[in-house]
Amino acid sequence: MGWKTELLDASFRGVTFEVESVQDDGEKSIVVHEYPYRAGAEIEDLGRKARRIRITALFWGEDYLSGIASLVKAFEETGKGELIHPVFGSVQVAITRWGIPHRADDPDYVALDFEAVEASLDNPFFDYQSPRAGAEQAQTALESGVLDSLSSVAATVRDRLAVVQEYAQAARARVENVLSAVLDVYDAGRSVVRSALSYINYPAAFIADLQAVQSKITSDSSLSGSFSAWTRLSDSFPRLGRTGNTIKTEQIVSGVSSRVRGTVSGEVLGRAEAVMSIPRPVPPAIEPQLIAPAPGAGTVEDVPVMAATVTQTAQLAEAAGGLLADELDDPVMTPQEIEAVVGNIRERVQDSIDWVRAVADTETAYAASESLRTIADAVQTLGAKVLESRPPLVEHVVETECNAHLLAHKLYGDFTRAAEIVRLNPQIRNPNFIAKGQLLNVYAD
Repeated sequence: MGWKTELLDASFRGVTFEVESVQDDGEKSIVVHEYPYRAGAEIEDLGRKARRIRITALFWGEDYLSGIASLVKAFEETGKGELIHPVFGSVQVAITRWGIPHRADDPDYVALDFEAVEASLDNPFFDYQSPRAGAEQAQTALESGVLDSLSSVAATVRDRLAVVQEYAQAARARVENVLSAVLDVYDAGRSVVRSALSYINYPAAFIADLQAVQSKITSDSSLSGSFSAWTRLSDSFPRLGRTGNTIKTEQIVSGVSSRVRGTVSGEVLGRAEAVMSIPRPVPPAIEPQLIAPAPGAGTVEDVPVMAATVTQTAQLAEAAGGLLADELDDPVMTPQEIEAVVGNIRERVQDSIDWVRAVADTETAYAASESLRTIADAVQTLGAKVLESRPPLVEHVVETECNAHLLAHKLYGDFTRAAEIVRLNPQIRNPNFIAKGQLLNVYAD
């Protein structure tokens, strides 16, 4: 990030102007107490004086005088006004002086110098945060939240599976079957090499294999900075829903263990997503029922589903963070698509929080939930900063029949922005013909 790429449109009391240079001067109010026959001095700091801002505003062209007149009129108004500083944003100031030099060598051109003094007590000078700076902070928070949530999940899996080692062989086998079945859901048709270790005896092996198969899904989805690639990745990760003792039977996911059933439930981003459930059949009388020893409502059989939900949420959030960060440099997504990505992550995070609360102990569940909320907030902030970096959307009525390139040239003087117009208006069926009177969404220039 640098000021060169993040400059704001300068203005005073709503009157805009171009800026050649700006200088910000700060000064402390210092009283020096000196005493005879003593070297040095005592310094009394009375605080910061009001900042002073010196700006050179440029006006040129045949109508340059009208721009100067508007700005001078704003200067002459009584009291303080809002100055949009090109680097630091909004500042309340009072104008103390200005000069309007005319030179014979520069006809129809003026470099107007003026000085403003800060007019608010304790006004923070660096409150303005550029979209890029906010996005960078959000990405840092996202990475931290992902690491913390995965750490909490790994600890929960280790602690909950440790108790299963004391169970009878039949109970251990049932839990092991569920662990393998959850991986089968993701690994169908991908042939990811898994560990040969027992997941009951080595819970870390389950976490490693889970991350491996989910990473294979991410790599196979070829997330290349497009919304369509993102939706393919999202659709590849099933929404895992906790159903208690009920068994959903509308649709069976092929090639998966009989303990893992799949249904189609709801629509996310306009597409149905597979919702996985772990049924808990009533065991025969001769088989002891597996009761969860943890304080939560979830059983040990819920542990793999919890782990899968949180890890896939983390992977999707990282992918969403990268996708949204790319939007700052190369915008290709519509505001609706950005909102859809953010909304998808929020729903995934809520699913993960529900599972963590059901399975983990109170202390771990709290820590994991806070990390997951950090992830949701970071993605939300990223989406907001991406939208903030763009001009506002306005509605435009097409005045005459044209194509997208002609319309882009008319609106922006740049025919290459035709693809942008088509992207913002999916209702355009033929970019080579846009009817007169059609209402379109376009960026304000």
